[in-house]
Amino acid sequence: GYSEKKEDIVSDDDGDIDSAGGLGSGMVMDAPKARAMRPIKISNRDLLDEESYFTILKKDLVQNDQFILLPKGAWEQLHEWYGGGPVIERFVICTDKAMRLKVLKFTLDKLNYDYQEQERLMKEAMKKKKKSQKDKDKKKKEKDDDSES
Repeated sequence: GYSEKKEDIVSDDDGDIDSAGGLGSGMVMDAPKARAMRPIKISNRDLLDEESYFTILKKDLVQNDQFILLPKGAWEQLHEWYGGGPVIERFVICTDKAMRLKVLKFTLDKLNYDYQEQERLMKEAMKKKKKSQKDKDKKKKEKDDDSES
């Protein structure tokens, strides 16, 4: 079977918690004694599509770069410590590497199938177009031959 885990997403922008548990890209570490400062609050707003009324993520977000997935308990603890939000809940069936590779392979196979199908349809359309053009040329030639007689 599978284990269904509920995980939340935490933003990794300007002072937010990152996947290593430290600060995100907002901290400048120019001195060896620089201390990691805690964020004021967690903000996930930069991850959301501003055009949508619903909680829809922006396209082209990169996991573990711009956001990380957290188990619900970890999110709740961070939220208790820092506040902020909004909470972005996602249901994750499995985070096992082997399963992710299986899903990735399935996705690639489906994309390949869709691509092959598009190629086939385009070839069929081209054949029909060529046949249609040949029929038009043939009719035009017959018409020209009839007018010469």
